[in-house]
Amino acid sequence: MIAAARAHAGVPAAAALRARAPRRARSLIARAVDPESSGKSYYKVVNGVKLDRKVVDDCVAFEKNDGKIDMAEAERVFNDIVDGPKRRVGGANETDTTVTNVELDTMQYCFDTFQWEDDAKEWFYEKLTSENW
Repeated sequence: MIAAARAHAGVPAAAALRARAPRRARSLIARAVDPESSGKSYYKVVNGVKLDRKVVDDCVAFEKNDGKIDMAEAERVFNDIVDGPKRRVGGANETDTTVTNVELDTMQYCFDTFQWEDDAKEWFYEKLTSENW
């Protein structure tokens, strides 16, 4: 009754359902309404390894778009990975980097898991291996 009244009052039906659904059910409704997002957490865990959810979701969307990740999409994925603040990394090779271990794992996962156009895959591999991340 409330959902029907809200739908008639200009409120979309999904919003009306969320308004009266219990908290647990609201998250299920939100996922049904927004199928592009695979979750709310920053991380996506695959086989026990933490990955950057946004980058993985982008790769899934790019691959669904035309079957392969092209050069422009590869550049976007790479820029999403290296967008963090610089920090000093110690060890045998003192270096400044913007890439975390999670982002390195995400890069490797995306490279191994998704279909890439040949030039994009070659460029991405060169970027992956060219620096001391």
